Amino acid sequence: MTVLLVLCTLVIFLIADYAVQKARLARAAADVKSWDAERIPFALPAGVALAPNHLWLKVEQGVATIGLDGFLGRMLGTVEAVMMPEVGATVTPVTLNIALCDRDRSVQLASPVVGQILEVNPGVLKDPALARRDPYGAGWLMKVRTDRRARAAAHIVEGNAAAAWLREQTAQVKEFLAGVMPAPALATLQDGGVPAEGVLQQCDARVWKKFEQRFAVLERPDRPTT
Repeated sequence: MTVLLVLCTLVIFLIADYAVQKARLARAAADVKSWDAERIPFALPAGVALAPNHLWLKVEQGVATIGLDGFLGRMLGTVEAVMMPEVGATVTPVTLNIALCDRDRSVQLASPVVGQILEVNPGVLKDPALARRDPYGAGWLMKVRTDRRARAAAHIVEGNAAAAWLREQTAQVKEFLAGVMPAPALATLQDGGVPAEGVLQQCDARVWKKFEQRFAVLERPDRPTT
């Protein structure tokens, strides 16, 4: 009788463990799907191109609309303020005059085009989270009068190349986080190594600066071609 009871207990334990592991794998798969397909939309809107510092741009009739891509918004989460030059100022790819600020931390960015600012988005200045919630729509940052030829064409990716480059960046940022985050914060690397939204909120100014230097500069990235 005792042996039978032990066997029954063992079988129940194995069934329960199997159910737990199956549920865990399902959650991991859901996390990865969310990261790949929803949180960072690899299929960009028509006409949108990406710069190596994770700013997007769309040029229409000599005016470039510029904003944050989904990758950058996902990593930083909601910041306290978005700082941009005033209307009429000149922006260039060598001037860090866009800043995403949160307490003593910030990521600074340069415009991917040369030109004069025609408009800044008052909605983003009032509600910085808008740039993350709707990056390719209402969350745009600024509009710049520019000559399309003035941008560094070799530094811009579009279409399938942009989608593939975002996938590469997603893989690289997992390695980056594993190397810079304190051990307790590594819990945010969920099953499958998927970073939680706003994962950099748990990091200090030093890590934000390292992230900026690795992922938010206008240098030519290693990327696939179409």
